[in-house]
Amino acid sequence: MKEHPDKGGDPEKFKELTAAYEVLCDKDKREVYDKYGEDGIKEGRGGMPPGGDIFSQMFGGGMGRERGPQKGKSVQHAIKVTLEDIYKGKTSKIAVNRDRICKGCMGKGGINGACSTCPACKGRGMVTKMTMLGPGMYTQSTGPCTECNGTGEVIDEENKCK
Repeated sequence: MKEHPDKGGDPEKFKELTAAYEVLCDKDKREVYDKYGEDGIKEGRGGMPPGGDIFSQMFGGGMGRERGPQKGKSVQHAIKVTLEDIYKGKTSKIAVNRDRICKGCMGKGGINGACSTCPACKGRGMVTKMTMLGPGMYTQSTGPCTECNGTGEVIDEENKCK
């Protein structure tokens, strides 16, 4: 902020800082900078693929970027330590159980074609129930589907992955 031209800073210095910030914040630009340096950014290496849409790149749509494996949920474990243990840098081992994606079905739950859309909720995972309270009076409630347990898909028992 102290380098901002409106605050009395140097405009050229502010442009350099803004360019550096854009490179550091954008993962793709940072990767290009690490490979090719400042010249790579100026030349536009690793930029938009041919025929790409600049609006979809800016707003996150259209570009079919591959994603890596999704991160699991954070886990907390309570460990009892004394102040002396913390001061001396005690090391403790803990056992953590976690679910892994099955290599046989790649996390789908069964062989290809075993998963189908739930007929009860039509793939939404939620069902709406109408209950009659009295003559001409009804109440409507929405809850998870009991057929698919809210997933929206059902798997044949014979093709289900172990």
